[in-house]
Amino acid sequence: MHAGDRYRTVSEASILDMCHLAGWACESGEGSPGRARTREALEHWIALGLGVRRDADGGRYFDPCEVLNFVKQAGLDGRDAFWSERVVGTARQLVVDMRNDDPHQFTVELRRTFNTRSLPAGAALRLRMPLPLTSDHLGDLEVHPHAAAAGAHVAVSRGAEAWIDGQGWMPFDFSRWELSRGGQDPAWRDYFFGRIDCRLTNQCLPLDFTGAVGVKIPAAWHIQQSAQPVGVAVGLFDVEGKLVCRDFVAVVG
Repeated sequence: MHAGDRYRTVSEASILDMCHLAGWACESGEGSPGRARTREALEHWIALGLGVRRDADGGRYFDPCEVLNFVKQAGLDGRDAFWSERVVGTARQLVVDMRNDDPHQFTVELRRTFNTRSLPAGAALRLRMPLPLTSDHLGDLEVHPHAAAAGAHVAVSRGAEAWIDGQGWMPFDFSRWELSRGGQDPAWRDYFFGRIDCRLTNQCLPLDFTGAVGVKIPAAWHIQQSAQPVGVAVGLFDVEGKLVCRDFVAVVG
């Protein structure tokens, strides 16, 4: 991984938001100690050697990829417990909670915002966003597409599986690496082998896939996640901080 000040462009506040969401997604609100605990964890990572760039006013900036890799490695090495206790613990809780929920109807709002300011006015674009696939856990789907831009036309297409000799295409989810704390917990290591849990699935290779997002992806980029008043935002930015596209997802009913 290339680490250096060129990539350390994300503000301390945004990094704290990202880490707080990863470690405390199930526990929010004014009574949650998550914010203070996340800030303490960040100070500990810096003391352990996490890279940080300081501007002339003393502001601190980070590379989110470097932060996540550092936190995971520190957890695997036993130098810091935030990843193994908070991030892995939160991910497991989300999986178990969704699996144990009784079947019910719900409405999900999914939006994708594209930055087209660098493109010529009137340029024709094919912009893509993911839509859900039916599965053992998700059925009776109704999709109501909406485009906010004038002159936009919407076409609906839906689209993680791996080919296993003798079995064909089987569900396969690499999130089990984190759920098993890097393969250390056998019960979680194979949790998703041959099946996908009840989460939004939007690609089923080789035939059903979303494809290129539709705007140019820069050579160097990073992803930022943040909790919103309702839902979560996931943005893709270049290293200078310019937005490429952002997804917003929330359960609204």
